[in-house]
Amino acid sequence: QGHLAVPGGRIWYGVVGERRKGEPPMLVIHGGPGLSHHYLYPLTALSASRQLIFYDQLDAGSSEWPNDPKNWNVPRYLAEIDALRSHLGLD
Repeated sequence: QGHLAVPGGRIWYGVVGERRKGEPPMLVIHGGPGLSHHYLYPLTALSASRQLIFYDQLDAGSSEWPNDPKNWNVPRYLAEIDALRSHLGLD
């Protein structure tokens, strides 16, 4: 588990399982806005065959809650995912 600084605050992420050759990791994205990754924990059963990466958007779950409406848009959420992929070395 960890936090990653992104424009506007810090997002939370958690990694379950090991990265396996030939099996790309699965980035698990919660619904929202405002929900957290918690309801998706049943998906951890998939970690027997691939690595799972859970994350919470800003203003959700275990991420920071700056409560700034300028953060609440799709391009902003995509930028968070891009930053997380880069941080974790995902293609």
